[in-house]
Amino acid sequence: WIIKVLDKDDPRPVWFSIWGGPRELAQAIWKVGQNRSDEQFAAFKRKIRVHSIADQDRTAGWVKQHHPDVFWIFSRALFRGIWKEGDQEIVSPAWLQKNVRTGHGPLGPVYPAKAAGKAGVKEGDTPSFFYVLPDGLSDPEHPEWGNWGGRFVASGRGNEYIPAEDWMGNRRDMLYTIHRWRQVYQNSFEARMDWCVKSYEQCNHGPVAVCNGDKGKEVINIDVDPGQDVTLTAKGSSDPDGDKLSYKWWIYREAGSYWADASIRGGNSVRVVVTTPKQASGRTIHVILEVVDAGEPALTAYRRVILNVSGDPVKAPIEVRPLAEYLSTPINKLSGPSTKMGKWEFYRGINLNGSAITIDGNRWQGDDAPDFICNDRAIDSPGV
Repeated sequence: WIIKVLDKDDPRPVWFSIWGGPRELAQAIWKVGQNRSDEQFAAFKRKIRVHSIADQDRTAGWVKQHHPDVFWIFSRALFRGIWKEGDQEIVSPAWLQKNVRTGHGPLGPVYPAKAAGKAGVKEGDTPSFFYVLPDGLSDPEHPEWGNWGGRFVASGRGNEYIPAEDWMGNRRDMLYTIHRWRQVYQNSFEARMDWCVKSYEQCNHGPVAVCNGDKGKEVINIDVDPGQDVTLTAKGSSDPDGDKLSYKWWIYREAGSYWADASIRGGNSVRVVVTTPKQASGRTIHVILEVVDAGEPALTAYRRVILNVSGDPVKAPIEVRPLAEYLSTPINKLSGPSTKMGKWEFYRGINLNGSAITIDGNRWQGDDAPDFICNDRAIDSPGV
């Protein structure tokens, strides 16, 4: 069946959400590889897109080793951001009972009140579904841009992508790449459960975000020059229920290649002016528009604008705290001294102006990790 789907006369990629191991997909890849020419086999693999929740069995390793050209998002532990950290009130047993399990039709009680020892919302595989939602926030072909399903960066091993980290206050956190959106996706969940039992008139429905006259959901690219003012407008945005709308424009710094924020004038209004920093030449700046209705619960529509700044890239100043991502493999199991020996310390070096790399050290991401600290060392070596 997998082979038949991929062989359809349809140029679109086929997404595989891996929730329990990719055995069947691996078997399909192996089988096609035995019976087709190299060119035909390469064309077959080019249509595959994988979002794997923790891989879970060794067939994932086999695919990556023998077919590194397969597009593979490896959400090692990042998927836990769907319930861990962040606002715990909206994933609590009380929230779940009120908004999902009771008074919302026969589907509500099917949702477990407790999963894997945790009461309340605990979902592991949902981010792989979130990732491909056409909500105007991102493009699944670009894992580094980020959306409800998390944000990922190239691992440096073939076509694999691994968890990225976004700034949460004064620290980086990979789980934040999901739970930063939690209020919005939980509101969406709440509204959809209302749809199960209430009339259309009694329910809230999401607004429609329009950016610079564009009513679609594709990411908007604008070519700009360093120092240029760019006017963006959400004029024409609407709400099917006639609710009042509010607007928020912000810079998704980690998604772009410019290391700092850009100035936004009028960030909470329909029309804003973004000033492209003069030192941002050759870089990209991601602007997110959120259009929020005044319904209950409040629902959000998105648009993303990417400012592509002309010119050659300017070197990042050495004093800037690095926002580079890491191409190393996080450690799930690490042999070595006992955790009883105290806090472990890891070191990683960040190349600000060349390719993002790890010079030494690694970040432990296992559930049973000991207490540790992780220090960064900024270096300035474009030739690395």
